Formats: sequence, C-alpha cells, structure tokens
Amino acid sequence: MTKPGAFIVQHGLRAFPCAPGAKAPWPGFINNLNRATADLRTLRHWSRLYRGCNWGASLALSGLLVVDVDTKPGKRGAESLARLVGLHGPLPRTLTARTPSGGRHFYFKQTNLVRFFTGSQNTFGTDIDCPGYVVIPGSVLRAPEEYPGPYVVEDDAPIAYAPDWLAIYLQQAERVEVEQEPVVELDQTGNIALAIHRLKYDEAPAIQGRHGEHTLLMVAGRLKDIGISRDMAVQLLAEYYNDRCKPQWNVGDGATADRLDVKVANAYSYLKHRRPGAETAEALFGDDVEEFTS
Repeated sequence: MTKPGAFIVQHGLRAFPCAPGAKAPWPGFINNLNRATADLRTLRHWSRLYRGCNWGASLALSGLLVVDVDTKPGKRGAESLARLVGLHGPLPRTLTARTPSGGRHFYFKQTNLVRFFTGSQNTFGTDIDCPGYVVIPGSVLRAPEEYPGPYVVEDDAPIAYAPDWLAIYLQQAERVEVEQEPVVELDQTGNIALAIHRLKYDEAPAIQGRHGEHTLLMVAGRLKDIGISRDMAVQLLAEYYNDRCKPQWNVGDGATADRLDVKVANAYSYLKHRRPGAETAEALFGDDVEEFTS
C-alpha cells in the first residue's frame, strides 16, 4: 500500500495531519488548510509530533482540485458522474484514489479557467463535489461509521489538467441561479441580426488547446443573454461561427465531447445567473429604446 509520505512527495502536495483513523484534522491543529506544507522538515516534525496521524492535502495550496464522487449506500455520486460524462464526455485519465467506502477522488491541476473557489458550494451534482481538502492514499479509517479501511491509489496516472467544462459548475456555485423564464420574446429579428454580427466579427473562435470548449460554452451563454433560443443558437453557431473554430465542431452526430449542439445545451442548462434575454436592449431599457430609436 502507498505510504502517505511517499504520496505527498511524489505529487508535491501541501499536507497537514489528520486525526488517527479519521478524516477530521488533528484536534487543535488550527487553520489546517493554510498551514499545510510541502516542506519535508516540517512534515517530518509533524509525523513525530502527531504519531499515527492520517494526512490531508490542502488542494488550493497544492494548485489542485479533486472531483469527489460519493458512492456510499443511498448516495448518487455514480449517477451524477455518469450524467456529466454523458453531457461532456469522459474525464481525462488522471491520478485517481479509491476511498474506504468505494468512492473516487479524481485529482486535477487547476487552470486559469478551472479554479477552486473557497467558500462556495463547488458542486458538480448530487453527491459529487470539489472539497477543500481530501484524505490521501495510505491513510486509514478505523471508525465503523466511516467504512473502515485504507485510501488507495486506483490509477497512478500523472495528474491531468482540469477539463474546461468543470468551470461551468465551479463558477456557477459563486452565483445565484435565477428562474429561466425569458425576459423578452426569443428570436426577434433584431436580436438574431445582432447575434450574427457578433458571431462573425466579435466573438473569439474556439481553438483546441486554448480552452476552446470553455470559449464555445461562453459564446453560447451570451447568445442566450441576448434572447436567442437554444435551437436557434445551434443554427447560428453552425452557420456563422463554426468555420472560424479549429477544429470545427460536429453537429448532431459524433462523440459527445465534439458536438456543438451538446455544448449549446450545456450552456443553456447550467449558465443560469441571468434570464434568457436579460442583456437585450428591450430588457435593459424598456420603453426608452422605442423613444430613442423612433
């Protein structure tokens, strides 16, 4: 079984002591997430001072995030993960740990787009989230209610960069969702013309290797903001935007991760901090628009 010390050093983790046989930080070890360290002298000192401790990794300090899938009886983490995979495609292969209860910790490197937000919910769905810290492989739970056993490495792959689409859920956790009843009538002629102009001249193209997936998601979200329906968004993106993308997105067939219509559906389903049409002139200025333009 992997030793916690070896795991910490191998992956450059900022770690801190947890209570023996438990998930909680060592009693009295204050401010654990910020005191966590990769300094070997400090870690050796703590291992002598807190003998028999488990170890936790402060993910923000380590530059990482973990997709934590809870599969204990009655939990629906596996279903939530399957739903995410269906929407976005499989998670990239990465370092993966199995918890004593059979859950999974998928480790990812944070990126400029996909970051951990302290104090937010950081949820990807029912019983699947992004915690502030995780207990690392080599640690052992002993309390009966915690499903006794070790945390083990299930896949010792290199830690991959977080896929762009995770940002949808992490950012959404920072915002308040609102009802999605449209503010204005969708697909009005003027708003369609505005959308076409933006797609042809203003919006940055989605480029593979340059956060292209996230770019497309945000472009689709902005179409929703200016009163374009989901089906119309797919048509407009396919006709006026897709040829600027590298590579071009599939529409209606092919792998889920490569489909433009799937990305648009994701944007309309999860970017809910504004109502459809909320950024149209009609919604922002009301009767003043007619007075000004007449």
